[in-house]
Amino acid sequence: GVTPPRPAVPVHPALAGTHAGQAAMGARDYRRQSGLSDAFKQFFNRYTQFSGRSNRGEFWFWQLDNLLIGIVLWVLDLAITGPNGASILSGLWGLATIIPSLALTARRLHDIGKSGWWMLMPLAPVIVMIGAVLAGSQSALFGVLALAFCMGCIVLLVWYCKRPDPTPNRYG
Repeated sequence: GVTPPRPAVPVHPALAGTHAGQAAMGARDYRRQSGLSDAFKQFFNRYTQFSGRSNRGEFWFWQLDNLLIGIVLWVLDLAITGPNGASILSGLWGLATIIPSLALTARRLHDIGKSGWWMLMPLAPVIVMIGAVLAGSQSALFGVLALAFCMGCIVLLVWYCKRPDPTPNRYG
């Protein structure tokens, strides 16, 4: 089950009277616990909400929900179209969940005080790599850029696992 919500979110004295303080007063409790079904509900209730915060439970239980649903849809795709057929159900699921997945990721980064734009960090080396290919370069740059991409992914993974800010921050 899901743990009941905790008492009202305290507003840090430094934030009293500010936008962040007002947001914290009316926002949902960012310290609440999330379970598997709660994460699923929250994911679809906050479908395009890029503002606010989402705790680790909401983020990681959605990842588990998404994995389980993906496996079921993959099996159904195999049963319907065979091993060489199109993954129609999986593709539709991916299209239906890409925007809310980006929104959830932005809210998770907000929970640790980071801008949601940081989720794009691994793309910077990819953009440089595309530029190098278009310029005709075939050097060792690709190995360095691949390493930079991996490092960006590792940084994000660490941030997704990080404990949240214990008090309201500028995101709520």
